[in-house]
Amino acid sequence: MSDTQLDIEALSRLKALRDFLPEFPDEKDEHGHLKHGHLYERDENGNLKYRKDVINPYVEPLLESIGLKGWKYTLWRFQTSFWWEDLPGAVNIVPIRVISPGARSDPGGVFGYGIMRTIDGSVSVEPRLEAVFAVPP
Repeated sequence: MSDTQLDIEALSRLKALRDFLPEFPDEKDEHGHLKHGHLYERDENGNLKYRKDVINPYVEPLLESIGLKGWKYTLWRFQTSFWWEDLPGAVNIVPIRVISPGARSDPGGVFGYGIMRTIDGSVSVEPRLEAVFAVPP
């Protein structure tokens, strides 16, 4: 496990992604419809997985700026804890929004904006966190 501070270029790209994503994804319009529902799919636990066709123009440049060009990725807003066991390789977690002050991984500790966490092995992640999860191609 290691943490890496993002450089100025990567922080700029992370900010562009953060500015694009809604701070309140469940916000409704005057007719009671979700304003941002077209951006994501909700899983059975209430976690949001953002659609790649919508976020790709923001995530690909971010990944390139941190040396992860061509890596596979997903972007989630996690409301629930999860456990990964026996990861096949390194997973890089780039927080976009740390929604809860208790958002953390074990190993690793509390997440911070602008800090990429690389984990190779089993890990538990405590919510609430919006982040890019990148794995090798």
